[in-house]
Amino acid sequence: MRRLFLMLCLLPMLFLMTQRVGAQECVPPVDTIRLNASVDLTAPYVGEQIIYTIQIENTLENPPSFDPPPFEGMWRAGRLEITTSVADVCGVKVSVTTSQYILFPLRPGEIVIPPGTLDFSLNPVFEARTRVLSNEVMVNVLPVPQLDAPDSFGGLVGYPFFIDTTVGRTSARAGDPISLRVKVEGSGNIEQMPPPQLPLPENWRIYQQQSDLATATEGESLVGSKTFEWLVVPEGTGAVEIPSIELSYYDNNTGIFRTIFSEPITLDILPSENLPEAEVAAVAPEVEAGLPALRPIASVTGRQNTAWLWWFWLLPPLVLMGSAGYRWQTSRAARQAVRRRQSGALRTAKTNLSAVTRQRGDRAYKDLIMAVLTYFGDRWNTDALALDQNEIASRLLDEDVDDEIVQQIITCMRGAEEGRYAPDDSSPPRALVKQTLMALIAVDAAGNAR
Repeated sequence: MRRLFLMLCLLPMLFLMTQRVGAQECVPPVDTIRLNASVDLTAPYVGEQIIYTIQIENTLENPPSFDPPPFEGMWRAGRLEITTSVADVCGVKVSVTTSQYILFPLRPGEIVIPPGTLDFSLNPVFEARTRVLSNEVMVNVLPVPQLDAPDSFGGLVGYPFFIDTTVGRTSARAGDPISLRVKVEGSGNIEQMPPPQLPLPENWRIYQQQSDLATATEGESLVGSKTFEWLVVPEGTGAVEIPSIELSYYDNNTGIFRTIFSEPITLDILPSENLPEAEVAAVAPEVEAGLPALRPIASVTGRQNTAWLWWFWLLPPLVLMGSAGYRWQTSRAARQAVRRRQSGALRTAKTNLSAVTRQRGDRAYKDLIMAVLTYFGDRWNTDALALDQNEIASRLLDEDVDDEIVQQIITCMRGAEEGRYAPDDSSPPRALVKQTLMALIAVDAAGNAR
């Protein structure tokens, strides 16, 4: 009985002690705001999508906005929807806000994503702002295997992708341009994808137009389409085929390269309305073979007054003289336009570079590169979009331009390309714009001295 009495007395005491210990384990949050950064892939391939996640835990009713870090060496392609949840921790309401950014690594090696920042003040009038930093994130980017890479691989990583080829019309006369569009769809860094290779005959004339981009997010993946457009002028007549266009990409799910093909397209090229006499003679029998037999027209009897027909003898020389004069005038106007374009190349470049300083983000760096390409396109009277860094350097060296000046041009273009990797709302540094202008002035001076 004594033991039973003691146990009945001790049980309430043990229960109260357990409740006190449990209550002591519940610790309310100490920090007003806490940041935690992470990525879903720590060892992605170059061009493979990764998601940078930042979680903001705070006890404020109106939390401040988060300022993401500069993602150097990565392309920030988009942002997923922000989610917020509220939890009760020891009687304190804690809000957890999750922001996610879609990134694509642009180079192999270790890339450190620096801390993101968040500035806030409990009393903005009387208290200074407090800065909270997130943790650093290390990403070890792997290069895409190149041993088995097909020739049509341009750096596209993801899965799946589709390709489709369309033309503006399937029938045209010889010498008439035809619009050719190649549309690529899939899940990956499609915005940075270069145009696919066109397996067209060398004697075809090809003029590249602007590309069209459309992207969206499905779940946690970036999907989209990019449409490339060219104007092509096929040679020859009859049935002419545009071969299937090949595109390869690296499937990061299986670790293999996949190649997709578009359907070939057959064009019906008709003879030009202004064919040479030799071609007319070759085509005439085929045309006549398809015409119905015609009855001869009865001869007209009686004498006719044909004295005025001698004027027709003057028509051929008059037409030839007019045509020669028109061609000479057109050629003269074209030469003058080329000279004006070449002489005003530097002036146009100064205007374009001045406009760059008023642009922001990715658009500004694109305009800076375009200002350089436009200068050399005007200088050499060629299509600016057909030029690249290697072509510019090769031509300048052929003109005996100093190697140091050539290197300055290439350095400026590479600096602008690197600026596009992580676009933000800032303008390109004025030092880069000024350096580009001074390099173009040096090139122009070297050209005038020759």
